[in-house]
Amino acid sequence: MISIVLLSNVIYISSGNIELKGVTSSLFAVMGLVNLIYAIVKRSDKLAFAILMFLGLVASMLGDILITGSFIVGAALFGVGHLLYTVGYFTLAKMTWKDLVIGASIFAAVAILMALYPS
Repeated sequence: MISIVLLSNVIYISSGNIELKGVTSSLFAVMGLVNLIYAIVKRSDKLAFAILMFLGLVASMLGDILITGSFIVGAALFGVGHLLYTVGYFTLAKMTWKDLVIGASIFAAVAILMALYPS
């Protein structure tokens, strides 16, 4: 499965075919779904991590697909995906206030840049 995703991404990069980017992102989301199903079947104690990673992959996939129509919507979905990844990783390790302040600062800076980006 990973080989198919990588091959699809290489073909996308070499051809520039934007539709293939959506296919590649969809395959990443399918890999996340497989991981989620595995976590459910094995009753993993890291189920929250698997759920958040899958949701992050779906948000990023939608960002890839929608960014051609609306940059702001696509970029916002990428942002949501990365927030989900971050929260997912925090289910594996304890978050400190310093982590929260740094993350919120980066998020605020990016949100301001996105809001000021000319349409």
